[in-house]
Amino acid sequence: MSDTIWWHDLSGLATLIAAVGSAIAAVRASRHAGDAAAMSDRTAKRAAATSETVTRELSHNHGSSLKDAVARIETEIAGQARLIEAIDDKVDAVGHQVGEIRADAHAAHQHYDSELAGLRERVWDCQTKHAAPKRQ
Repeated sequence: MSDTIWWHDLSGLATLIAAVGSAIAAVRASRHAGDAAAMSDRTAKRAAATSETVTRELSHNHGSSLKDAVARIETEIAGQARLIEAIDDKVDAVGHQVGEIRADAHAAHQHYDSELAGLRERVWDCQTKHAAPKRQ
């Protein structure tokens, strides 16, 4: 047979490489089995502590929990909303008062304009009646 006979049987080579890789993985897994168990125990303890912390934060505890903080914020926002509504009502009232003042000012201007027109007419009449005759 020739020197390159193994080249024709690539599937056998692939099987050999896979077997060697599996053996290496099995050795590593057996070495780290104790480490994995310890890590699993630490992970479980960490998860339990995290769960306890989350439960504590999402329960009322008279002020320092996240739930209490959210309740305070919601109360403050509700108070701010009432304040904004009161300010809005006052702005509306002032707007109506400004409208009334403008209407009153317009009526007064019309009255004074008609009075002024009447006075101009009287002055004109007086000037034309009592004007000195023109000299030619």
